[in-house]
Amino acid sequence: ELGHLIDYLCDISSCAEFARLYRGYSALKIKRELSEYATVSPQEFLAEAFAEYESSRFPREIAKQVGDLIQRKYYSLR
Repeated sequence: ELGHLIDYLCDISSCAEFARLYRGYSALKIKRELSEYATVSPQEFLAEAFAEYESSRFPREIAKQVGDLIQRKYYSLR
């Protein structure tokens, strides 16, 4: 749920960089490398990736890319 709040505050799921990242993965790859629920919508993709990024010592590629984007966007607002 924190990923949704950060998306709301930073409007990440509406930015062009996120759209390119999201479109760069097939639903099958998202399902295999993140979660099935992440295929429901771009916002759930973002939230699921952020959850893994924050909770794993070694987040997988998708989670790392999304997490890094969130970090950049969030800190650019400060």
